[in-house]
Amino acid sequence: MRLRNFVLIAACIPSHFAIAEGTAEELFAAIQAQDVPTVERLLGANPELASATNKGRSAVLAALLLSPGGSFLPPTRNPTLQALLAYGPTLTFFESCATGDVGAVREALMQDASLANSWHPTGLSALHLAAFSGDAAVTELLLDSGAAIDARARNRFYNTPLQVALLPGNETTTRLLLERGADPLVRAERGFAPLHEAAFLGRRDLVDLLLDKGADIDARANDGRNAVSEALRGGHPELAAYLRSKGAKEVAITADLTKDSE
Repeated sequence: MRLRNFVLIAACIPSHFAIAEGTAEELFAAIQAQDVPTVERLLGANPELASATNKGRSAVLAALLLSPGGSFLPPTRNPTLQALLAYGPTLTFFESCATGDVGAVREALMQDASLANSWHPTGLSALHLAAFSGDAAVTELLLDSGAAIDARARNRFYNTPLQVALLPGNETTTRLLLERGADPLVRAERGFAPLHEAAFLGRRDLVDLLLDKGADIDARANDGRNAVSEALRGGHPELAAYLRSKGAKEVAITADLTKDSE
């Protein structure tokens, strides 16, 4: 009888693994689709899924790096990410930087100060992720711990923490980085400058901040586009007009440029 029971239990193990794996895959599919109700349903049935991984990427990072319509969401306004965080997933040092958990970041740095200049497999440094989070406390803590302020991403985008802060339009970390000496003239992959990002988002406050810190109003990407063309590509003609009034030159817009995404 005992042997028979053991055989029955062993026979059930593969199917249980398949169910667990399929559920994790369902969670990641829901994250990718930004299907918050499904994410919440899955997590409600199995809270441990909040710490799930798929192909080397955690659920938290999958939600964090979503870019619906080509635009990134600030972590605090990312409903998919917030649904995951509500279930208390186990966060890595990098995820703590990316979600503004200053207590966890401080504790990790006290144990290993070299983490301030550590790199995630995505090619982003801890400071890149903190800048993206929009959390000034974590960003300042990393800077005070010696993080390289103009470190280039070790991926094809080649952008700095300042440029990553601008992706979701984080005014707080953008301002902090500029005040601490981040280069407003830096160029990323394909020659994009920080001003291009601010213009594409239609953010006059960020445009003015960058210009006040020395950004070139007529900075050109490798293909010739400037802040005016990026404002137009982002659907912000009023900002394009404002930039022209400040001295930015007109750039001919083609169908390819207006459809292009960064």
